[in-house]
Amino acid sequence: MTLLSVNRRLIQRINRIAVNKPLCSINKSDLRHLRFFCSQTKSEIGGQTAQAEKDDSDTFELVYTSSYKPTVYRIKFLSLTGCIGSLIAAPLIIANPFSVPFLMKMSMVGKCLLGLPLAAFGVGTSYALHSFTKAFVTTMYRNTRTDDLQLQFVSILLRRYTIHTNLKHLKALDKSAHIGLSNVQLSDVNKSCFFNEQDLPIDISKAIGFNQESKEELDKSWMGKQ
Repeated sequence: MTLLSVNRRLIQRINRIAVNKPLCSINKSDLRHLRFFCSQTKSEIGGQTAQAEKDDSDTFELVYTSSYKPTVYRIKFLSLTGCIGSLIAAPLIIANPFSVPFLMKMSMVGKCLLGLPLAAFGVGTSYALHSFTKAFVTTMYRNTRTDDLQLQFVSILLRRYTIHTNLKHLKALDKSAHIGLSNVQLSDVNKSCFFNEQDLPIDISKAIGFNQESKEELDKSWMGKQ
């Protein structure tokens, strides 16, 4: 319920006072109404302002989408299906419930030597692919007022999860001193991640510490010296 609907009668009374009474003839009762109206108006405006500021501070906008995002999902899907397939196939090879002639000729030791390495290979390759792609930031949302960030990653089960941080905690890693795919360190959560520099906005790229000038020179190096 708004202030206008609650104090409709009070506003009408104040209008009558302003039109029909000179300022010197306003009594104490009217003065109390005026004071009450002013305090209610101030409280309503203050509450609306605070709510508007809160809404602005909670607003995040999409500022980064990795061009590798579809590739990351495909790799995760491949690793997950490969892992599930190998875990299903291994017990079927060992138990041989469908009486496959080739497996019926093998001893239990032979079937175990065939099924267990298959399961281990499926799980191992899935974990390796996940380890390779787990650092990829697929999307990033930013609050422009506070520089708070929401970084989204993809788990091994193809689920999206979010890490909350701030722009000041993102620092570019020195390639000469760091080995690995990651190129950004999150100092507040002690985690390294990977951003595609080409997809980042220029202001965020500079704030992180990527050398934009060197990148532009590299892009023009094929042209030779002017």
